[in-house]
Amino acid sequence: MARLAMENRPRTLWVDETPEWCRKSESIKQPLPLSDHQSSVATADRDQASAPVQRKTQVQPLKSQVVEDPWRTWEPVIEIVYTRPVWQARRRDQKAELAHIQQLEQSLSATSALLGSVGEVLHPSFPVLKSCYLHERRTFLVWEPVELSISQILASKCLVSESEIAAIVRPVLEGIEYLRRQGRVLAALSADAIQLTQSGSIKIAGIENSCEITAAEMDVATLKLLSLAEIVERLMKKNPPPYRWSAEVESLPSQLRSRPLEELLQVSVIRIVSCSQLTQQSDFLRRARDKGELVMIVNVANKTAYHRVDSFSDRS
Repeated sequence: MARLAMENRPRTLWVDETPEWCRKSESIKQPLPLSDHQSSVATADRDQASAPVQRKTQVQPLKSQVVEDPWRTWEPVIEIVYTRPVWQARRRDQKAELAHIQQLEQSLSATSALLGSVGEVLHPSFPVLKSCYLHERRTFLVWEPVELSISQILASKCLVSESEIAAIVRPVLEGIEYLRRQGRVLAALSADAIQLTQSGSIKIAGIENSCEITAAEMDVATLKLLSLAEIVERLMKKNPPPYRWSAEVESLPSQLRSRPLEELLQVSVIRIVSCSQLTQQSDFLRRARDKGELVMIVNVANKTAYHRVDSFSDRS
């Protein structure tokens, strides 16, 4: 099990081993390309279905956009690769303030468009973009820090409870619905992209790669409900037999693959699954309201997902 956990852990590069990136002499990988969303449209009212979803036009400006070298303000500590490489850093003048810093290699015009789209996203299911630095034709996005991702929970030895699954799934669905109302979808959704803060809040990474699509193109695939169903199944497999899940949890993956997003989020819907079974799936997700539900699993996964580190830097 320890060997499996080590194989599944994200790559960590300690600052002592790669001092070059501290000096910005290397460039990191480009963000992953957007996935190709191909949805067939088989409706009579094709013209209406292909119209863009109504979206907001007012762009919220970033609190801080600075034209200077970010490493004068922030001290990089380690590089972490989740859905994209980020540096975990701390402020040089306020050591307790941490952040994840992402570097982008793109033109100023592309950066302006990206900041405009990210600036529109104001929802607790997505990480807060604290500031943006422009330096030597590069853009550095400073995000609020996260503690780990679902990948680390899958690699850990801890079991997962039903309430924890609900506490993971509901904010992801709410984030997907928020983007849908703006006519946008995530480019991808993976276990790496669903991240947790130290306080147990869910944050969906990759908002900077979200894209606009039409209402006709929105389905369980493009909305990433199929991907979410697969992640739920992987979490359920962490509890081996003879552990028995409730009927609500057992049916959750199939309902994510078949039911409309709005229906999944309704709190009073009672859905007939078969002639002999009633499930109140939305009531199950409604129970995910305790903000502290995921604090314990974050703490335990941090202790059991990794058994050693590659190297240690004396930072005294």
